[in-house]
Amino acid sequence: MSISHITSILIVENEPLIAMDIEVMLIDAGVQAVHHVQSCQEALDWLSDNSPEVVILDLHLRDGPGTVVAEALHARAIPFIVYSGDTIMSAGLSGVTNGAPWLAKPCTPDELAAAIRVALGLPA
Repeated sequence: MSISHITSILIVENEPLIAMDIEVMLIDAGVQAVHHVQSCQEALDWLSDNSPEVVILDLHLRDGPGTVVAEALHARAIPFIVYSGDTIMSAGLSGVTNGAPWLAKPCTPDELAAAIRVALGLPA
């Protein structure tokens, strides 16, 4: 199943090259609008005026832990994917990130599309 029906995805990633790689994969998959921010504050500011269909979230951001953004997403019922160099076990997180799809950096386009479908409750 394609993800080309998705109109808006937010990437919250502090490394520009990683964000560009994700953006290229999403555009190649047909996603209509991809937005990128590098910090918790930028994400929260962007989210105050926008509602993406799904968010791809790094946990290590310039100004703090990505869990701050995850909490805001959870409160607004916006699905997200954790995209991290950490494993679930090494991150030791619980609470707001529980149940979110987890992708290890780097990932393939197929892995990214599958995680997006899972986050949106679509068949993988």
